[in-house]
Amino acid sequence: MNMNVRLEGMSKNILDKLVELGYFKSKNDAIRVGLVELAIKYNVMPSKKEIEDYYYSMKAKEVVDKIDSGEMKTYNTDEMIKKHPHLKKELRDLENTGKKLKK
Repeated sequence: MNMNVRLEGMSKNILDKLVELGYFKSKNDAIRVGLVELAIKYNVMPSKKEIEDYYYSMKAKEVVDKIDSGEMKTYNTDEMIKKHPHLKKELRDLENTGKKLKK
């Protein structure tokens, strides 16, 4: 989510000083950390599972984006066996497991 926030006065000065002193690389980083600190203080942190789900969904999105951009390639089982013939049995087992799950 993108958001624009206007800070003035003391809030702006504090944020500028935190970045200037090197506590944070950017104002965005400082604000993100501040939100996490507030979540901890008010006990509204997401559960471990929610954090993991979010992390893995972001990683999956990165992979999909790389595939879509052509930066990363996908391979079918036969192509993988050609590249890694020593894994033929494991690759076929995985392929068969996937077929069973689809049924």
